[in-house]
Amino acid sequence: MRILFSQQGRTTAKFLLSVVALALATSLETTVRAASTTLITNYHSWSNVVSVNNGVVEALIVPAIGRVQQFRFAGETDGALWENPRTLGRSSSGGGMYPNFGGDKAWPAPQSVWNWPPPRGFDGMSNTATFENGVITLVTPVDQSFGIRTTRIIELLPGQPVMRIRTIFERVADATRTNSLGIWIDCEATTSAASRCYVPVPKPSIFEMGYTTTGSSAFTAALPGVFTNDNGLISFGVDGRNNHKVGFDSASMLLVGTNLSLRLDAPRIAGATYPDGNCNTEVYTAGSDYFELETLGPLTDLPKGGKMEATTTYTLYHRTEATTDAEAKKLLSSGH
Repeated sequence: MRILFSQQGRTTAKFLLSVVALALATSLETTVRAASTTLITNYHSWSNVVSVNNGVVEALIVPAIGRVQQFRFAGETDGALWENPRTLGRSSSGGGMYPNFGGDKAWPAPQSVWNWPPPRGFDGMSNTATFENGVITLVTPVDQSFGIRTTRIIELLPGQPVMRIRTIFERVADATRTNSLGIWIDCEATTSAASRCYVPVPKPSIFEMGYTTTGSSAFTAALPGVFTNDNGLISFGVDGRNNHKVGFDSASMLLVGTNLSLRLDAPRIAGATYPDGNCNTEVYTAGSDYFELETLGPLTDLPKGGKMEATTTYTLYHRTEATTDAEAKKLLSSGH
């Protein structure tokens, strides 16, 4: 059958075809996004844990301690995030010394404003978790000293080994601490003796050597073990005897382990001022168990009713190269 259209008919037909194509694309996108399944489960003696799985990777969110506690390949038990074996199943509001659970959490920067331990509203109280269409929203109570409520929106990219977390600070109450601040993401990634961290140096870097050890009192003058800067790629290994902290202006970090590699990406905003001597990424080498891979947002005045937001992207890889250098160059030369 042959169908003839007038000029008006052709326009109408094109419009209808566009509508149909858009509907099909929307339907396909919805179907792909729906591939992420979310369920409530138990994990390491914690109940009401939210598991989100896109068929490639799984993230485990523990509202009782306000953390993304694990990020791993679907069907596997070992993951990229460090978990403290001494605090499994514990509550964050049990009192006493600060319990370091591991995992991934959000703090205000700079640390010099609050010293230690972290403000309880940010890290130390149970969170509320909701989820819809594979997207998990984790919300803290309002921190009493900062007047800030933190929201973390966690999702897995369809069909990819990628987790994206949007972190939002909203000042909803009057506060005693009203200084400029930034969003600080602390991801505790598990290490072994063979692990090595890689930080590409931007061109140009704001730091003469591509890094700084003077931007914060938390930084150490001594550099991490076997520290090298080879053609704009800084790397260092695990020093089981000492802890070190170094700051960078890079938008990416990569930790290559024995079997897994974890990359963090958080874009640096040109012209913005960052905490800790203008660092937007930092690494703390906590002995032989884990490295803290940290991203920081720009310093901003946050009035009551104001919001600030930062996005960090986490990409997980099965290691395929014989050496950590070869693995790093392969993963950092590609996208995610």
